Amino acid sequence: MTGSGSNNDENIEEFMMRRTFISSAVAALSCVALSAEAHAAAVDCAGTISGAYTTKAGGVVVLSSWRGAWTQICNLNNEWKGVPAQTCWGWFAQVNTAVAQSKPMRFHFADGTSAACTQLLTFHNANPPEYVLLAE
Repeated sequence: MTGSGSNNDENIEEFMMRRTFISSAVAALSCVALSAEAHAAAVDCAGTISGAYTTKAGGVVVLSSWRGAWTQICNLNNEWKGVPAQTCWGWFAQVNTAVAQSKPMRFHFADGTSAACTQLLTFHNANPPEYVLLAE
């Protein structure tokens, strides 16, 4: 009888270890899913552009009120991160108009690499906007 009691204790202990492992795995997967969901959200950034410059290579870089740092949005000469040069020329015109006339702009980032506009990557590390809107 002593042997079967010990066997039951081992079975209970094994069951509890498996239950703990499964609970931990479910919790970890939930965190991964929530993290992926946070990264999947779109980000809309609106405000003013206080400066813009173009690099020798054709990069269009802006200083926005929502980021407070220089951020590349496209390239006038070549496709940059999926943004065609033709689209970039349109954005370039909108940005220059916004700076010259102190008009607000809205940039939409579909891939949502950040939870907030203040955390977007800067310079050529930035993700490209999906669209650029010159507000009236």
